Amino acid sequence: MTESVTLRREIAFRAGEAAGLVALAYIFLARHGNSCYHAGMTKTQLGARVDQDVAELAKRRAADLGLSIGDYLARLVQDDASGLRARAVDAAARFLAEHQAVFDEAEQAEQTPRGANAA
Repeated sequence: MTESVTLRREIAFRAGEAAGLVALAYIFLARHGNSCYHAGMTKTQLGARVDQDVAELAKRRAADLGLSIGDYLARLVQDDASGLRARAVDAAARFLAEHQAVFDEAEQAEQTPRGANAA
C-alpha cells in the first residue's frame, strides 16, 4: 500500500471520527433535549411557507430523530440561539485548520502523475 493511500485512509478516518462525534451530539440533544428546552411549555402555532423540498427534508429529518416537525424545528431554533451549531462549525473549522497540511499533501499526491517523481 502506498503512503498516499495510507494518508488518505487516515484523513478519512479522522474526518469521519470528527463528523461522527458532532452527529452523536446532535442525536443526543434531539432525543434528550438541552437545558433550554422545557417539554411542559405552552405551545404556540406558527405558520411558515417553505419550498416543497425543504418541507420534505424537514419531515425526513424529524422522523429520523423520532421527533414531530414542531419539536424538530424547536430544536433547530434552540441550537441556533444557544450557539451549539456555531460551536460545531467552529470545531470542524479548527479540525480542518489543524490538518490542512495533510489534506494538501493528499491532494497533491493525487494530482501528481504516476512515475513523475521517479529518478
